[in-house]
Amino acid sequence: VYDFINTPKTALIKIKDPKEYYQKLQIHNKLNSFRDYIN
Repeated sequence: VYDFINTPKTALIKIKDPKEYYQKLQIHNKLNSFRDYIN
């Protein structure tokens, strides 16, 4: 979140929305086993 807020708009990098990462993290944390990725 720090980089998202403090990166200059003129920077040559693509600023990504941290909400997307957070949503992916929640999905992965809900899984109990690697087998859950398959089902």
